[in-house]
Amino acid sequence: MSVYRCPKCGSENTVITNISKRVGAGVGLAAGGTAGLLAAAKGGGVTGAAIGTAMFPGLGTAAGATVGALVGAAAGGLALMKLGSSLGEQIDKHIVCYRKCQNPRCGHLFPEG
Repeated sequence: MSVYRCPKCGSENTVITNISKRVGAGVGLAAGGTAGLLAAAKGGGVTGAAIGTAMFPGLGTAAGATVGALVGAAAGGLALMKLGSSLGEQIDKHIVCYRKCQNPRCGHLFPEG
């Protein structure tokens, strides 16, 4: 395991920043949530409405459709957030490779290598 020193202060206390991992997770969450909500509005909302109507006639249709759409959005958001996070982590490891000095007086951000 290599020790990376800060080029500004010489500290060995540095960490990988994971910038791409964070961005990938955020983009994946937004895209997956939107896609899940749109898909649920087409199919999941109808299924939820049918179940809601069977359980609570009158009120259950709207509640079931809403819950179906929300569950679809959550499922899509979580799935693509995980995918975006994994892709971003690989970008951090092999392409971007930025490190940050943990010295409280420094905080320098520098490329690895």
